[in-house]
Amino acid sequence: MFRYSPFRSQWRIFLTFIGIFVLVDLGGLILLAQMNNFATLTGIVRDSKRKAVSGATVDLSINNGARQVLTVRTDHSGRYTFASVHPGSYSVHATMKQVGVAENLLTLAAGETKQNDLTLHTVAASSPQPQFFDAPQFEVAGITHNSAAGGHGSDNVLRTTETLAKATVSLGNTPPTSTGDTEQSLRQAVSQDPENPDSNYHLGKMLLAHGKGDEAVPYLERAASGGQNTFSISYDLARAYAQGGDFSKAAAIVQQLLIRKDISTEQQADLHHLTAEIEEKQSDPLGAVRQYEIASKIDPSERNVFDWGAELLVHRGLEPAAEVFRSGAQAFPESVRMLLGLSAALFAQGSYEDAAKAAFKACDLDPTNSAPYLFLGRIQSAERVGSVEFTERFASFVRLQPDNALADYYYAVSLSKLPRANGQDADSSKITELLTRAVTLDPTFSSAYLQLGILYSEKGYVLKAIEEDLKASQTDPDSPEPHYRLAQLYRKTGDTEKAANEFQLYKDLSKKDAEAKERERRELQKFIIKMRDGSVVQ
Repeated sequence: MFRYSPFRSQWRIFLTFIGIFVLVDLGGLILLAQMNNFATLTGIVRDSKRKAVSGATVDLSINNGARQVLTVRTDHSGRYTFASVHPGSYSVHATMKQVGVAENLLTLAAGETKQNDLTLHTVAASSPQPQFFDAPQFEVAGITHNSAAGGHGSDNVLRTTETLAKATVSLGNTPPTSTGDTEQSLRQAVSQDPENPDSNYHLGKMLLAHGKGDEAVPYLERAASGGQNTFSISYDLARAYAQGGDFSKAAAIVQQLLIRKDISTEQQADLHHLTAEIEEKQSDPLGAVRQYEIASKIDPSERNVFDWGAELLVHRGLEPAAEVFRSGAQAFPESVRMLLGLSAALFAQGSYEDAAKAAFKACDLDPTNSAPYLFLGRIQSAERVGSVEFTERFASFVRLQPDNALADYYYAVSLSKLPRANGQDADSSKITELLTRAVTLDPTFSSAYLQLGILYSEKGYVLKAIEEDLKASQTDPDSPEPHYRLAQLYRKTGDTEKAANEFQLYKDLSKKDAEAKERERRELQKFIIKMRDGSVVQ
């Protein structure tokens, strides 16, 4: 017979409360996320034998503008959970020492609960695909180099490092392709039918390709609002906003596109690549590096991998840059610019011999391409001695481009340095011939005049050396080097007054040059941004 008991009733109420609390504790996070239009990501981390791994670290990289990384550890059953996550695109990375790593890229929609299991694998020693390392850790610093310290001529390596970094980024420029339509004909088509989405899109796309993002925006907006809001139109509109400096609108479109379920892997990578460009322009190089990394892992195309390496290089992430370029060169053995990126990264690390080898390989890979020779010439400028390898490549450069003053100049310099390596006399007549032809082809070639001055000075022809150094100072009035050499030459002639004047000019211009170099280093970020836009062409 049932007998009412106040104590039992209170206990039943208490148990009911506990049951509700447990249910809330287990499912409340998911329920709350759904109620607030958030998403939940959960999953199990296993090893290669499908055994659950407890204590594994799981990172969730948020790419919705927050630029955060959330971290949890798996429980005893190998499960992890990220609750109350904003909709968007994410990178999930799991790792456990002595077990392995795993990574996946996904998108989360509002109110969605997604199961994402991960299997840890050890990193293979070699693979035909690029072996990318975990999120590179480095500090973004100004363009500096220990070799900048010192006296006359000691910053040559620093300047070469900066020049190679710029030249590497410029290799990423893709010239606009011709569609057969002129801007005039496209504008005429829009004027005849101002609301036609196709006409507006084609005009906007052409303007965008030529770096006119501001002008492209209204046409692309009209195309997007014309009922054909395809991925291509939205993506190009985001690019136009970014090119024109409206980063918030660009980022908003990117996030809308990332949560679409109908985009391809390549399109997803393109969106992360564009996000990287936006981050760079907003002075967030770490965010840019991470986005280029994500793009490369989604779609390890030659463009994505190269741009990731270039971003690391210009922000002094030298070791990871070299690793990216090295992996890229293995994955894309026909890519000249990947080898040149590797060459620049190695040079910046002080590995001059390996840097030269990478540039040699690039020269041999495409002998008709002038870029590898120009890289090699810049590397040679920082070397005290030459080698047969340098000389042979520059001899080929002269044969391939007989009207290129730089080809003659680099070949002459390589010959002048070669004897210092093997103790023989320099072929001064050949060097003189090459340098004379260089200044004939380019009468403003200050460095060639300077080399002629050095050649004549070494042979004891002081007056001829003075004549060439004066031409060097006239063709490049801001360069301190000719005045330093003129001071030494005038001292030999006994003209102490001219020697003193030239040395003072050297000191004044050196100070001015140092200040200009510092300004240039501060402006390097802006230069790189323009190079990526394609608005600067070298």
